[in-house]
Amino acid sequence: MRQFYTIVFFLLASSVAFGQCQNVDVSVSSSDTSYVQLYHPGFFLLPSGNANVCEWEVSTASGDIVFETTTSGAALEQGSVLFDHTVPITDSMFVTLVISNPVSGLTCLITNTLVWEETEVLPGAFIGNWNVIGFNPGVATTVDEAGIGEESDFVLFPSPAQDHLRIDARNSVYTLTISSATGALVHGETNFMTSQPIEVSQLQPGIYFVGLQDERGTTLGMRRFVKG
Repeated sequence: MRQFYTIVFFLLASSVAFGQCQNVDVSVSSSDTSYVQLYHPGFFLLPSGNANVCEWEVSTASGDIVFETTTSGAALEQGSVLFDHTVPITDSMFVTLVISNPVSGLTCLITNTLVWEETEVLPGAFIGNWNVIGFNPGVATTVDEAGIGEESDFVLFPSPAQDHLRIDARNSVYTLTISSATGALVHGETNFMTSQPIEVSQLQPGIYFVGLQDERGTTLGMRRFVKG
């Protein structure tokens, strides 16, 4: 999914669209140590939900793709996916879901983290399942399908990243922002020069988005990367 789409946050998205996306999240409907079934209620909560096209991606903390697919159609056909995996229960997984609706013109980005949780049902007896960390509502976005190589594009690497990122872009000086998967600004720089590395060692592991604006204030978009 990452090689086909660039996710760009609508900083000025309408409150209506934002509210609609906020109603949608990802939950675990069933799981075991080696499989997970995920679900989202977008069919029922988004306008013209039967027209939703859903892009799923699950990755490890190191950025390896565990599962990716595209779903659409009826409620369960688009809203439910099942995948097997070999991720240890001591690790976590990151879920990214982009729901695009060509009828309503609405696109939602939903991200969350899967962790293994155990519940003591009897003294010394535990039941474990994969579960999401809390409720992480969707964010209204737009999807730029222009491929890498367009004049307005930039290339961000590496992903996953441990300490530093690099940018390859047409110009040399930009305004740079880094946002978390929930849209929170975690870092910003003016007069950023693409010849210098971006320090990311202070960030917590997870999914982030780097945005650039040129000297005229034109937004080039955002690029996704995984902080390992």
